[in-house]
Amino acid sequence: MELIIFPEKCTICNLCVLACSFHHEKVFSVNRSSIELNSYGKERSVEIVIHSQKEGDRLACDGCKGEREPFCIKYCIPKALNIRES
Repeated sequence: MELIIFPEKCTICNLCVLACSFHHEKVFSVNRSSIELNSYGKERSVEIVIHSQKEGDRLACDGCKGEREPFCIKYCIPKALNIRES
């Protein structure tokens, strides 16, 4: 499984971030997610960071192990995140 990222589609709604933290900790928290969204400049270019290792309070992405599909993909309305099966 490979996560495909389309930052140009991201609206920074944070649904993927909150869904991720809910998978890990059963809480909605931007700080407990494996996903970090950053916005830059007047054009609001977006960077979507998926943490593969634990970093501070951020947990490593486990692909939503035990779930039918990763929550970040399931709840990303603009489809900025997708999956490529290997």
